[in-house]
Amino acid sequence: NESGKFMIYPSDRYGFNNPDSEWDSPQVDWVLTGDSFVQGYAVQPGEDIARQIRLITGENVLNLGMAGNGPLLELAVLKEYAESIKPKIVLWFYYEGNDHFETLNEYENTFLIKYS
Repeated sequence: NESGKFMIYPSDRYGFNNPDSEWDSPQVDWVLTGDSFVQGYAVQPGEDIARQIRLITGENVLNLGMAGNGPLLELAVLKEYAESIKPKIVLWFYYEGNDHFETLNEYENTFLIKYS
């Protein structure tokens, strides 16, 4: 709510900030992962990074960013959602302002540690 408006977007079938049709594409060109910056947490629908890449390149882009995710959880998301898709480009966004601390917390999770 940094702009005075709450971010509300129609999520795709997995809860990510994408048009659901992106998952039906025969080839995914880009996959983005990261935390709230990638998700588009403080911007209105259509202003997120993935949408901007779609507009500029005309290519298929899957946004797998989610607020609160740290690097280990982002790796898990890539393995679960993107590995079988085999995208041409993977952009992994890292924010040193808090991702380091999230990493420390994630390594205490015995389930997540299996992804490392």
